[in-house]
Amino acid sequence: MKVGYTVRRSKRARAMRISVYPGGAVVVTAPHRFGLGAIERFVARYASWVQRMVARAINDRVIYANRADMPSLKKKALEL
Repeated sequence: MKVGYTVRRSKRARAMRISVYPGGAVVVTAPHRFGLGAIERFVARYASWVQRMVARAINDRVIYANRADMPSLKKKALEL
Protein backbone atom coordinates (compact mmCIF):
# COMPACT_ATOMS: atom_id res chain seq x y z
CA MET A 1 0.00 0.00 0.00
CA LYS A 2 1.56 3.29 -1.10
CA VAL A 3 0.70 6.27 1.03
CA GLY A 4 0.76 9.84 -0.27
CA TYR A 5 1.90 12.67 1.93
CA THR A 6 1.99 16.44 2.10
CA VAL A 7 5.20 18.34 2.78
CA ARG A 8 4.96 21.34 5.09
CA ARG A 9 7.99 23.61 5.33
CA SER A 10 8.61 25.33 8.65
CA LYS A 11 11.04 28.04 9.64
CA ARG A 12 10.82 26.88 13.26
CA ALA A 13 11.37 23.15 12.64
CA ARG A 14 14.80 21.84 13.61
CA ALA A 15 14.23 18.30 12.38
CA MET A 16 11.82 16.41 10.15
CA ARG A 17 8.72 14.76 11.57
CA ILE A 18 5.84 12.71 10.25
CA SER A 19 2.30 13.23 11.52
CA VAL A 20 -0.65 10.95 10.78
CA TYR A 21 -4.04 12.58 11.31
CA PRO A 22 -7.50 11.02 11.75
CA GLY A 23 -8.75 9.86 8.40
CA GLY A 24 -5.23 8.87 7.33
CA ALA A 25 -3.76 12.18 6.16
CA VAL A 26 0.06 12.14 6.35
CA VAL A 27 2.04 15.38 6.75
CA VAL A 28 5.82 15.61 6.75
CA THR A 29 7.09 18.77 8.44
CA ALA A 30 10.62 19.74 7.42
CA PRO A 31 12.97 22.68 7.82
CA HIS A 32 13.65 24.71 4.68
CA ARG A 33 17.24 23.44 4.46
CA PHE A 34 16.17 19.85 3.63
CA GLY A 35 15.73 19.02 -0.06
CA LEU A 36 13.01 16.80 -1.51
CA GLY A 37 15.47 13.91 -1.85
CA ALA A 38 16.21 13.96 1.87
CA ILE A 39 12.49 14.13 2.65
CA GLU A 40 11.75 11.16 0.36
CA ARG A 41 14.51 9.10 2.01
CA PHE A 42 13.13 10.01 5.45
CA VAL A 43 9.62 8.90 4.48
CA ALA A 44 10.99 5.69 2.90
CA ARG A 45 12.84 4.86 6.12
CA TYR A 46 9.62 5.07 8.15
CA ALA A 47 7.27 3.70 5.46
CA SER A 48 6.20 0.62 7.43
CA TRP A 49 5.43 2.72 10.52
CA VAL A 50 3.47 5.22 8.41
CA GLN A 51 1.42 2.44 6.82
CA ARG A 52 0.58 0.96 10.24
CA MET A 53 -0.44 4.36 11.61
CA VAL A 54 -2.54 5.19 8.53
CA ALA A 55 -4.36 1.85 8.81
CA ARG A 56 -4.99 2.52 12.50
CA ALA A 57 -6.18 6.09 11.83
CA ILE A 58 -8.60 4.92 9.16
CA ASN A 59 -10.01 2.17 11.37
CA ASP A 60 -10.33 4.29 14.51
CA ARG A 61 -13.59 6.06 15.12
CA VAL A 62 -13.38 9.73 15.85
CA ILE A 63 -16.35 11.51 17.36
CA TYR A 64 -16.62 15.24 17.00
CA ALA A 65 -18.95 17.10 19.35
CA ASN A 66 -19.79 20.68 20.11
CA ARG A 67 -18.81 22.11 23.46
CA ALA A 68 -22.48 22.81 24.16
CA ASP A 69 -23.30 19.09 23.80
CA MET A 70 -20.66 17.94 26.30
CA PRO A 71 -22.77 17.95 29.49
CA SER A 72 -25.48 15.78 27.95
CA LEU A 73 -22.93 13.42 26.36
CA LYS A 74 -21.09 13.11 29.67
CA LYS A 75 -24.34 12.30 31.45
CA LYS A 76 -25.16 9.56 28.91
CA ALA A 77 -21.64 8.12 29.23
CA LEU A 78 -21.92 7.96 33.02
CA GLU A 79 -25.26 6.18 32.71
CA LEU A 80 -23.68 3.53 30.50
